[in-house]
Amino acid sequence: MANGSPVSPLNQAHNFARVAEKLEEAERLTEASECHGRVLEYLEQSAKLATFPSTLESIQLQIKYHNQRKKILQKKQEYLKHKETLRLMEQAQKELSLKEDSLQWAIYQKIDEADSLIDALHKRPTETKSNDNSELGTSPTYNSATKHPKNDHTVIEELHMLNSKLRELITQLLNELEESQKEAASLREKIKYYESLYPKKEEVLEDQNLIDFSSITSSVESIGIIS
Repeated sequence: MANGSPVSPLNQAHNFARVAEKLEEAERLTEASECHGRVLEYLEQSAKLATFPSTLESIQLQIKYHNQRKKILQKKQEYLKHKETLRLMEQAQKELSLKEDSLQWAIYQKIDEADSLIDALHKRPTETKSNDNSELGTSPTYNSATKHPKNDHTVIEELHMLNSKLRELITQLLNELEESQKEAASLREKIKYYESLYPKKEEVLEDQNLIDFSSITSSVESIGIIS
């Protein structure tokens, strides 16, 4: 072919085929799939220009091969996409679990505070009796740094507030647990669905073996069109 002559569609197809192979090796799957598409365009053009049956047969085999490569790449892209979706779902489940643990801890803290206040109420009669039996004319001396005990009214008010907060936290926890269970059930269904879409290893191998690569190579080489 003289210099300056246009490159034949078949040579263009082979050039793009080499590029597609390198892109696949680099895991640039979208670009590789697009490149196989360009290969197919040039092969279709070449098929229209073919004058010998053997040439047409070879081109048709190559078309079949590159269509199959596109199919395999599409499956791999779907697999990676669903795998990432699963990872995000699992991360969301962990975050939900941590949130529930945090809320439960807050409830336990409020329960401890309520128990402390109840203990203070139980001890109050003993302290009152002790004060009543103290000697007349004797007045207790308080250190300025001494913390004054809470009276019953204050303790009861705080206890009511804690109980109200506790009920609020428990209601929140129950609501979040219900929501979490619904979301977990939904996630399990999605995971089951996505896993059903994963191309199994043997399925991909079967796809790759649908084409007799040796027959393509020998057919192409026999008529000298590999460049």
